[in-house]
Amino acid sequence: MTKEEVARARWLFGPAPILTSEEPHRFEQFFIELATCLQPRDFIETQLMWHVTCESWNLNRFTRHAAVAIERRYQDGVRQELQRARLQHAQKKEASRQEIRSHRPADIAALAELERTMDSTADDMKEICKRKASERDHNIAFERSMAFQEQLDRLINSATRRRDDALKLLETYRAGLGAQAKAAAEQILEGEFKEVPSAPALVPPEQEASDDAESIKAVIDEE
Repeated sequence: MTKEEVARARWLFGPAPILTSEEPHRFEQFFIELATCLQPRDFIETQLMWHVTCESWNLNRFTRHAAVAIERRYQDGVRQELQRARLQHAQKKEASRQEIRSHRPADIAALAELERTMDSTADDMKEICKRKASERDHNIAFERSMAFQEQLDRLINSATRRRDDALKLLETYRAGLGAQAKAAAEQILEGEFKEVPSAPALVPPEQEASDDAESIKAVIDEE
């Protein structure tokens, strides 16, 4: 099929099965690259190639979201840690107010210590936000997302089977057409080169013709 024919077939398949967080042009380029590799010869092969494209896209999506799930669990842990830090900060702030109310102006050292405690809590929150994830952090996040990872693994296995089945159907379809085309070509060639039996001659050979003429002359002389 030409590129234009493949494009018309692609239009019949409808919108790309992508999420709003995914880029449509990436899917279309993915389809074009597969078409370049598989070289569909008719609409049925293009349809099978479409199924290969969709399942391959699903495989990429499931694999990508397996990593996203781990990162999401890690970020959830960071937010929970920040929430605890903010709560501690609010508690210390309220405690400092109570201390200030109960201290006399002469207790300058105690007030300064409370202020340092407040500043250190705020610094801890900033440090949490800036901290780069370690492998241990992601390992903990992976453990927390294990149930989801197992579900993704089942989806990956199912998508792999469907993609492989589509490829096998494409291979079977091509092999069937190839065998039919080969048999038809062989029949045509055999018909063209088969020796045709010669038809009976309308004019007898020259020797036979002369013999017949002499016989007829002999009969006439006898008469």
